[in-house]
Amino acid sequence: HSEQLEKYKEIAEKWCQEHNKEKPICIYLKTGNECKANLEKIEKDKKYYIFSRKNFIHLLDKFKQIKNNIFVDFRYRMSQIEDLTNGYKDKQISKWEYFE
Repeated sequence: HSEQLEKYKEIAEKWCQEHNKEKPICIYLKTGNECKANLEKIEKDKKYYIFSRKNFIHLLDKFKQIKNNIFVDFRYRMSQIEDLTNGYKDKQISKWEYFE
């Protein structure tokens, strides 16, 4: 999105400098699917750390005791996307499905 990540980083760095804080560590969290080449480019060129959906699910799973419907539904949806994305590993090609 036309230098959006650079703008976010610049705003965060400026705020930290103005408030005498350490330089921020920028995290790129994408809950959908993104090709590995794009993620590597974001990490290398934009200097963002990638926090994968798999790691995010692992973090959410530490809070399974939370019964809030929005939290539970979100955690379920993230797991569902991850399972569908990786379904090709366990299924024959004829059983692959499209999902959004």
